[in-house]
Amino acid sequence: MPQSMHSRPSSSTSVLQDYLQVLRRRRLLFLQSVLLVPVVAVLFSLQQSSLYEATSSVILNPQTSLSTLNAQDPRLFLDQDRLLATEADRARVPQVLERAVRASGVRGRTAGDLNAASSVTSEEGSDILRFTVTDGDPANATRLASAYAREFTRYRRDTQRTEAANAGRIVQEQIDDLERQDQEDLPIYDTLVGQRQQFAALEALSTTNPDDVREAGTAVQVQPRPIRNGLLGLAFGLVLGLGLAFLFEALDTRVWSVQEIGNRLGLPLLSRVPAPPGKLRRNNGLVMFAEPHSPRAEAFRVLRTNLDFANIDRGAHTIMITSAVMGEGKSTTLANLAVAFAREGRRVTLVDLDLRQPSLHTFFDIPQQPGLTDVALGRVPLDEAIVRIPLSTEPDGGGPVNGNASGSYQALLEVLPAGRTPPDPGEFVASRAMTKLLDDLRRRADLVLIDAPPLLQVGDDIALSAKVDGLVLVTRLNIVRRPMLNEVGRALETSRAAKLGFIATGSESEETYGSYYYASRRPQPESEPETPSRR
Repeated sequence: MPQSMHSRPSSSTSVLQDYLQVLRRRRLLFLQSVLLVPVVAVLFSLQQSSLYEATSSVILNPQTSLSTLNAQDPRLFLDQDRLLATEADRARVPQVLERAVRASGVRGRTAGDLNAASSVTSEEGSDILRFTVTDGDPANATRLASAYAREFTRYRRDTQRTEAANAGRIVQEQIDDLERQDQEDLPIYDTLVGQRQQFAALEALSTTNPDDVREAGTAVQVQPRPIRNGLLGLAFGLVLGLGLAFLFEALDTRVWSVQEIGNRLGLPLLSRVPAPPGKLRRNNGLVMFAEPHSPRAEAFRVLRTNLDFANIDRGAHTIMITSAVMGEGKSTTLANLAVAFAREGRRVTLVDLDLRQPSLHTFFDIPQQPGLTDVALGRVPLDEAIVRIPLSTEPDGGGPVNGNASGSYQALLEVLPAGRTPPDPGEFVASRAMTKLLDDLRRRADLVLIDAPPLLQVGDDIALSAKVDGLVLVTRLNIVRRPMLNEVGRALETSRAAKLGFIATGSESEETYGSYYYASRRPQPESEPETPSRR
């Protein structure tokens, strides 16, 4: 099977067109996301209470840190981020929070309230801690943020002075022990004396060289912010809409274009055929009889021409027309196509081999029996079972057959109905009698068109494909699914007949160009619909 049967075109233009087609098909879902998400974001913002945010900062003085004197752990000199994280944790202790609330003068606030409405963060690569407080009153937010930073520096200063004093006291006790033992000449004695001096200096620095506090400025409103939230909602809606569109596309197994059918099956498109009007469908009428000069009828003439071109190198005389499943318009399309070929002046035999669901006899108002099965079983001669349908020649197509004027009944279509339904249609199709019958039909007609059963519902087509010259697939966009196409592709791989192409029925959703041509043509004279009659 051609490689294109399982792959799509790889060019960037084709991929972009595929994406745009997905958005076009899912435009309602996409537009709902793009419009609703921003609206919901704005409405949610308008329902929020007003909140203001103020930020103060503290530039830490590293000289006042007790860790700078601990020469036993050199990592403390290098891991500045770790030191800042430690100080940020220290700022969250209840003592600092309580002191900040008292110092701010804001009533009705507790340490727990401040802890929930604030944050302390450090700037990477610097000695700065930022204290951010959020409150419904901008003045309260400013006072709390400033008091928080100030009280932290005081708590830190008091803590470090206490730590330095305690450390100096411990060192002094060690020095006193050495002096009582007359061990002043030991090296450790000089080390301890040096540490005592350093702790004393640190205790003094905690008072004389405090951290730098920068008071909070004017608080800024952080809630509600409908414009910002609306823009964020728009961006999220775009992403959500795209995601949902492609998700639904991936979950949807429907086939949306004839191009996808051709790519998956590796078959050329012979023609797009619109669905017949509802009145014709209800009455089993044919467009080629009821509306011979309409754009719908012209679609079958185009199909006839394209099938001739597809068959020009293969020279197939017996062509079976099948579909994936029932309801795709296979029999209706075949009956109209047979009329189009016959009106061109060819001797066409239309054969109904859909033995389980025969329907061709209903289009021409002829009896189902005797038919094909009766001929194969030797009950009736072939000439007696074939029904001859006289047709008028095309005034704008093939022209009069014998030079007569338009409307003369010179064209002839032969129809071989199904006949009696055999007990096992699959075995009947594979029988030698069926092979002989098809050979007889091939010799007596220019073209034999066979209505075969659906590929995926019965196995008759596999046996029949070995007895015919060519195969055409009929598919309907709103019925066929991608898994079905995959199964059809595997079935076609086993077929021996030449794959001439596929016909897309019910393709009104896709734009065609025949309507523009017909719109500019001069209207044809009205005539009575042709009614097939048995000769």
